[in-house]
Amino acid sequence: MFITKNKIVMLIAIVLLVATLLVYLIDYARCAKLVCTSVYTGNDVQKFLGRFKIKVESQPLEVTQITIPEIFDQVYVNYEKLQNKMGYSLKEYKGTTLTRYTYQVTNHQNSGQEDILAHVFVSGNEVVAADVCSVRLDGFMIPLTEFKNQMK
Repeated sequence: MFITKNKIVMLIAIVLLVATLLVYLIDYARCAKLVCTSVYTGNDVQKFLGRFKIKVESQPLEVTQITIPEIFDQVYVNYEKLQNKMGYSLKEYKGTTLTRYTYQVTNHQNSGQEDILAHVFVSGNEVVAADVCSVRLDGFMIPLTEFKNQMK
């Protein structure tokens, strides 16, 4: 049986197509969670927050780099539990520097009476963690999925 050049090219094309489909399927399975989002700009971060009905000021209060520690103290252990409620985990980002976007929330029931902030942590162009919190000493921190219960 002879294998012609056309058959080899066709076989290579099929293998590449199958490999590409597998990559997309794996990515789709990973992103099937509610939380998978790619962001490229602050505007994308605002749109991401909007998916949870969170309204924020047009400009971030801060965009900064945060390094996730290799060993979690109790604060990070508690934050990890909060992130797990949304399907996120910071464990795979230990020792990694992330970009943190901080926005002023405008439609929380306590907005105007106290500062309510939304934080979105990004690695590359992917959201890897997020929360809404009060900056008061007796404040709160919640996953984005619980925000709808505290809207104006």
